[in-house]
Formats: sequence, C-alpha cells, structure tokens
Amino acid sequence: MPLANLCIHAATTYWNYLNQNNKGVIEHQVSEKHDMGDGVWTLHLAKGLRNSDEVRIRVGGQLQETSLYKTIEYDPDTKMLMLKVLAAWPAFTNAQPASIALISDMKFLVSRVEQWFHQFGNLLQFPARGIGLQPPGDFSITREQTAAVSTMLVQPLSFVWGPPGTGKTKKVLAAAVIAHVRAGNTVLVLAPTNNALDLAITGLIESCQIVDIALDRFIRLGTPGHAFASRFPDQCEVKGIQVAIEAELRRLRRLERHLNHLTLSAEVAEWHSIHSVLSNYANHLGAKLELERLIADDSNAISQLQAQSGQVVNRLLGGITGMNQTLQDRICRHQANLQARKGEWHQVNARYIDARRRIGEYQLTTNIQIESALLQVTDDLFGATARVSRAHELLSAARARLEANPSDADLEMLGFAEVRSRKQRSLERIQELEAKTLEVRLGQVQVIGLTLDHYIGNWAGDRPPLAQIFLDEAAYTPLIKALTLFRGNVPVALLGDDFQLQPVCEVKELQMKKLPELLPCLFWARSALFIESALSNQDVPDDLLRLLGSHLQRPPAFGATAKRNVTVSYRYGPHLAELLSHLVYSRVGLTVAAANPHDDLIIQVVHAPRSNTQDWTCEAQAQAVSGGVASVL
Repeated sequence: MPLANLCIHAATTYWNYLNQNNKGVIEHQVSEKHDMGDGVWTLHLAKGLRNSDEVRIRVGGQLQETSLYKTIEYDPDTKMLMLKVLAAWPAFTNAQPASIALISDMKFLVSRVEQWFHQFGNLLQFPARGIGLQPPGDFSITREQTAAVSTMLVQPLSFVWGPPGTGKTKKVLAAAVIAHVRAGNTVLVLAPTNNALDLAITGLIESCQIVDIALDRFIRLGTPGHAFASRFPDQCEVKGIQVAIEAELRRLRRLERHLNHLTLSAEVAEWHSIHSVLSNYANHLGAKLELERLIADDSNAISQLQAQSGQVVNRLLGGITGMNQTLQDRICRHQANLQARKGEWHQVNARYIDARRRIGEYQLTTNIQIESALLQVTDDLFGATARVSRAHELLSAARARLEANPSDADLEMLGFAEVRSRKQRSLERIQELEAKTLEVRLGQVQVIGLTLDHYIGNWAGDRPPLAQIFLDEAAYTPLIKALTLFRGNVPVALLGDDFQLQPVCEVKELQMKKLPELLPCLFWARSALFIESALSNQDVPDDLLRLLGSHLQRPPAFGATAKRNVTVSYRYGPHLAELLSHLVYSRVGLTVAAANPHDDLIIQVVHAPRSNTQDWTCEAQAQAVSGGVASVL
C-alpha cells in the first residue's frame, strides 16, 4: 500500500472513530451579534473557540455556505469573532443571536486531509535539493544559530531543535527569511494553530524590521487573533483590505458631509436671494399701489373741488368769492401733488416692472425646487406679502439644516469642484481595493503565513512558486498533515521541541494497542518529525506502522534529515533553567543558560486529583490552581 493510500486509510479510520464515538464536534452558541457597518459583524460566544480558522456557521439548524462570509479576527479574551459578510445573507442578518451557532468540526478537517491525499498523494516526494543561500551578515545571531540557519538554507529537509527561548523563531527562522527576501524569493511559514502562527509571524516581523525589511513583504492568511490584527492590520488577509476600505469610506463620508454642507450653504444663499427678490417685488408693488391710491385721491379731490367751484357765481357776496379762491388754492395744491406723484409713479413703476422681470429670470436660473405658487407674479399685494412670509419660513428651515450639518474645519476651503474630484478618487480607490484579490496580494508579498489546516483546505490546488517552506512548532503538528507539504520538490525546514507537547489525537495509545484496526491513527498521533520515516518506508506500510508505534515521542535517528540544535535559552532564570535541564532535557545532556539571572520563577506544587470527565477539562486542577494563586496573592 503506497504512502498516499495509507494516509487515506488513516484519515478514514480516524473519521470513523470520531463519528462512532461522538467526538470532534464542538458547538459554540452566539450570545450577541452586532452590525458594525460596511458588512462587518461581531459575534460574542458563550465559550471560546479552539480553532477560529475552520468554523462553520449554523443558522436555525441549517449550515451556511462558507462563500457568504469571511472571518476577520478572533479575540480569545472576549470570545468575540469578527466576520465580513460577502454577499446578501438575510438568513444571518435577520436572525436572532440565539438561533446562531458556530460549529468546530474536527471530522470536517479530517475529511479534507483525506481529500488532499486523493488528489495529490501521488505527488509526495522527498525534496531533492536545498536553496543554497547564505545567512545575512548584518543580522545578529550566535555561532550556534548561524549553523542552524546555514543548514536550513542548504539542506532539502532540516530540523532545528531547541527549547523555548533559544531564538528558533526570532533569530534562526528570521535570518533564513531575511536571506530569502533579499534574494527575491517567496517563502511559506506554517504553524499548527492560529496562536502559534500569530506568535511566529509577529516574531519574524519584529526581527526583520531591525534590518529594514518592509512590513508589506508579509501577509498572514486566515483568521488572526485580535492582538495580531490590531497591531498588523495590513498584514492580515481580510483585515488589511478591510482597514484600507474603511479608511477610504471614512474619507468618503467626510467629503460627502462637506458636499452636503456646501449644498446646504448654496441652498441658504438661494433662499436668501428668493426672499430678497420677492421682498423687493412686494415693496415696489406696495409703493406703486400706494402712489396709485394717492393719485386717485388727488384726482377725485380736484374733481370734487372743481364741481364746488363751478357753483360759485360772480354775483355772490365778496365772502363767497373768497371761498371760491380758497377752493382754487386747494385745487392747485392737489394738482401740484398729482403732477409730483405721477412723476414718482413712473420711477416706482419702472422698479416694479424690473422686480417682476427679476422674478421671471430667477425661475429660469434657480438650482433648487421652489413651490409653484411661490414665484407667481400678480398685482395682489396680499399674495405678494404672503409669498415673502413663506420664503422667509423656507430660508429659516434651510439655515437650520445648515447649522445641523457642519463641515470639518480642514475642508472648509474646498469648493464643489475639488470635493467632487476627491470623492471620485475615493470611489475609484474603494473599487480598486475591493477588486484587489488575494491572488494579486500574494503576488506582492514574499512571506506568507498560514496554519496547516488553512493550507490544506485552501491551497490544495495551485500555489505561488515557493523557494522554501518553514513549519514552526513541528513537534506539535500531526505527521499526516505535515506530509501535505512534500509535493512540488520544495525544501522544507522544521522547527520545534519534541520534549514538549505532542499532537492531539482523540485515539489513545492503549486503544490502538488493543484494537489493531486503529493503528493507522498513529499518523495523527505522531508529529511532523517522523516525516523521514514515512517517506523512507512508504512502500512497506506494515513496517512503517510498527516503526511509528515503537517510537512514542521522538523519531528514530535521522538520516536524510539535517538536524541542528540551538541549546542556549535566554528566557529562564537560573533555578528554572537548572530544573528543566535536570527533569526534562537531561537525556540529551542539555544545559539551559539563563540570560537574566535575577528574573527567576517560584514553582508551587498543588495536588489535584484527576477528573473522571471524558474531555480535556479538569475541574479539580482549576480549583486547586485558583486556590493556590489566591493564597499567594
């Protein structure tokens, strides 16, 4: 049975075990959901996620298509998952939180591994050669670390071993990445968990910045933790584009607010002009009508006085003759008034006609919607006055809207043309960002980070040309997943410490011994450090299974795998360093050196009986530690 078939059998066996024993599926109930705008939502969970990269969303009992959303980040402290809705999704947006659940399904991940070996298992091969680069000369590393970097850059398959704090990531891996970036190469940095990947990429970025490697050389695919996404948003698969789009949207909203402010300012000016035109018309109409009334009064008075004067005869007494003279004097005064008012009327009438004309012209040039009755021109003074009052109301309303929509101080000097130009540029930039596919971004970076599960599920087909693949925390990575890296004849470098945690496998060693049909699950229980054993024995599956079963933690002696040790840890104080050397690393004769002899750790031993639960929790341990911490505090 070729190695690919054995891996398929191992995946099938493990999936059946999980399914038959109701293992591997964890449901996370959503307690709250919030619409953050622009298609971004936050989901607050009742309990934390174990793997935020590979979760499915279920709404009302129905699993949703993964094409509808993309996770942005996950904060384990607040148990908050942020996601981006990619298409119309009323089932989710209209749902109550209680009807939404996130499903972590290990069986789903196992089935994806099986599918990978069905598709690409025949391409498995041991890399033929290394990349042939030299460690960077301007990056400070020890002689031991330099030897490890040289091995990774020259050998087709290498393993750098070392306990925590020996600089595996921030020194050894960083130096190798710097060499590749300067050579114009693209490399892949993988880790078994999201948290491990965040730590690895953070350490790489910090180290590479020391020698002026730009941030835009890095991208972190999948779902980062909140701390990483907050610190390096542009390096996140979704977050970087999302942050840029949100910044452009904020700029666009400011421009639209200023454009609205300009429009309202123009509207106020328009209503002010309308009010002025109507007031001018009403004033001239009032003056014209008043003069016409006075002229009519003078004309009527003259007629009446002339009639009275005609009744006076020459034969009346002298006093009556004096009365007639008085009437003549009054007639003369009214005639003088009449002539003066007729002259003034011509002037007022000219202004009135001009005011009527201006109203007609304004109707043709105004940019705002004006009530149809507002600009009617009649000789009715009451109607003209009413229209002035209505225009004043509309002017006051426009001023109130303007005051309620202030502009940003730094934009006050921008006019309509410049604002519209900037708005168009923002819209084009948003379209450009939204169209910037992952494929385009991958072509612009050189260091690509992702979890192994994300790699298997999303990079099963074509991947960008790679100069080398680095797997951090290799001792915690299941062998069957690590094998997926060995296609395409790309050099692979492993980093880790096999004295620490081993891969998590739900099938226990004792169960495999009792039930031989479960032995293929050893591919899930053994780490990536057994790669050479698997590739060297791929045509003799029985021998391979016996070998995997006989080496519980560390693989047999390497042959083709070039191993280098980094043994000086700069993390621990002298007491803990001595304790670790004696209890953990004594079998390899390791002495852990302390960089800071004054920063030590006090260890308090607390007895806690083992729980009888079927999962990984232990309430007795939690209570004992909590009580111990409380007593120390």
